[in-house]
Amino acid sequence: MDWQALFRSRRAVAVCLCLLVGAVGGVAVVDTGEIPAWDRVSPSLDLDESETASLVHEGINNARAERNLTQLSREETLTAVAQNHSRDMADRGFFNHTTPDGVGPAQRVTRAGVACQAVSENIARLPRQNHEGPLAETTVDAWLNSAGHLMNIVAENWSRTGVGVVADEDTVYITQVFCS
Repeated sequence: MDWQALFRSRRAVAVCLCLLVGAVGGVAVVDTGEIPAWDRVSPSLDLDESETASLVHEGINNARAERNLTQLSREETLTAVAQNHSRDMADRGFFNHTTPDGVGPAQRVTRAGVACQAVSENIARLPRQNHEGPLAETTVDAWLNSAGHLMNIVAENWSRTGVGVVADEDTVYITQVFCS
């Protein structure tokens, strides 16, 4: 039996299923894997989470502009929702759109008092690094190269967004909430 071919086909099916689930569910996830040890930083170095969030927002709007789509305005309440979800994932050690308590993106937005006709969310988890620009660029590039994330980014109905970034000792969590 050709085990390598079987392994590759199973991996391809798994990747397709993950992308399909993200696309159908209106949410998408990316986990970029490991950064080489030489590019990791010690936790004592600071990462400007707010600057990283601004750069992600700018990168997403640049991608939308390249497709002649309207720019997404950054809304403070949506930013707080995104920031709180990133913080929750870091604090409780999970990586999902739905919290361990069963609360999803739309519920978080509604609980924050934001009125949206529709809500979606992209999340990312990356090994900690201390370079805001490359971190934001890696996140945006990963999302643009993932069908489910891209679908969220280029949907014409979105008008408002919020991006939240939280770094713990080893990992950076990034959440972007979309609202129409």
